[in-house]
Amino acid sequence: MSSLSKRINNARTHAGLTQEALAERLQVTRAACSHWEQGISRPSGKNLEKLSIILEVNHEWLSVGRGEMYASAAETAQMSGNKSGDLKAAEVRGDYNPASQRIDSETVQFSKIFFALPKTERKVIIDLLNLLAPKTPKKRKPK
Repeated sequence: MSSLSKRINNARTHAGLTQEALAERLQVTRAACSHWEQGISRPSGKNLEKLSIILEVNHEWLSVGRGEMYASAAETAQMSGNKSGDLKAAEVRGDYNPASQRIDSETVQFSKIFFALPKTERKVIIDLLNLLAPKTPKKRKPK
């Protein structure tokens, strides 16, 4: 396993993504992500750039192992084509405090599982929830 493949694997696991979820976001096959992490192949320059944006890591760290792992908000904005001023309301990674959120553990567990699924499987869950949701009666049209 090469250093690049270790960095890709490290960044993906820290982001809490499966190879399948990452592949879906990158619009590549899961096998491509697996090959990158095993050192069988290397992502293209464009895919390295996309990886750094999706995984919110420093592009130089991901590409060559220099610098800090996590990208600053300004760097992420620059890589994604936004102006850094557009991110004034965004939280930086160090400012996020999960203890300040009032979300029950079931919601957190559901969210982690749900967002790790590919979109096709998410749709099945959404359809099931729609079936289970209370039905609201249709309003009658006035005569």
